[in-house]
Amino acid sequence: MIATRPTILLVDDLDEPRETMKKLLEANDSSVIAVSSIETAIEELSGDLKYHLVVTDINLKNDDLDRAGIAFARLTKRKFGLPVVAYSGRVGAEKFSAPEIKLFETYLIKGKATVAETAAFARECVQIARSEKIIQSNTYELSEGVGVKLLTSNEVNERIEKALKDYTSNREIRSLIFATISVIALLGALASLYQVLK
Repeated sequence: MIATRPTILLVDDLDEPRETMKKLLEANDSSVIAVSSIETAIEELSGDLKYHLVVTDINLKNDDLDRAGIAFARLTKRKFGLPVVAYSGRVGAEKFSAPEIKLFETYLIKGKATVAETAAFARECVQIARSEKIIQSNTYELSEGVGVKLLTSNEVNERIEKALKDYTSNREIRSLIFATISVIALLGALASLYQVLK
């Protein structure tokens, strides 16, 4: 846990949601730098200021790549080793693939969240930032016909979709569900590897 206020980079191309989220994050005792593009975000991350978390929109109108926030999340984790949170109004949870879901510590769908859920999301973001979680650069993706795997991509997607359908307003339960799914996938991969090597 960090003793001082964590610094969060917020990336959103829309002024009003960006300012609202900035205020909510700051109200939870964090320092927030808010930018409107991925290009500016990368410049910020490459600078001297130490960030503890990145909160990013997924579809940014001023970036050419569709769902540019996904590529940005991958880059942020690989190059800067920071946890990333998704904050989007135009991409629902059902649009994330299994590897994409694993990129994010948590996420909020702007248009569907109540004021209370948005405030709880901001608190959760600051808690994640305070934990000083360092992301490893290695990536393990479950995909058809590649390497050792426990489940097919469809099976993983089905489990994640079921977990999301069972989601209530309690984000801690959802985090536990995702952690459990990850552990099950890892144990299965190890079991499969053991069978291959046996």
